[in-house]
Amino acid sequence: MTAHIQAQQRIRESTERLEVALAAAKLGLWSWDAATDVVDFPDRAAEIFAIPRGRTMTWTTIQSLLEPEDAVRAKAAVEQAVSLRTDYATEYRINRPDG
Repeated sequence: MTAHIQAQQRIRESTERLEVALAAAKLGLWSWDAATDVVDFPDRAAEIFAIPRGRTMTWTTIQSLLEPEDAVRAKAAVEQAVSLRTDYATEYRINRPDG
């Protein structure tokens, strides 16, 4: 049981470090369920995208918020990550309602 408790502690510490790093860099993190196309936006990611907290969106909808050329590149990156079962990491510009 001790190994399990230690593993949980390491996960908590790692999560805390990630949260501090994201806050310091003014970045957000979101997750996507490919089976349902539903995206989960924690508060900071919702703020970055200028969408209401708790709003459910799809990856398809999110692409419409991106600069067109970035949307094409982001879509290709996601498709590659899904087909190769690898991580997805890319940057893109967002068209926010407030400009």
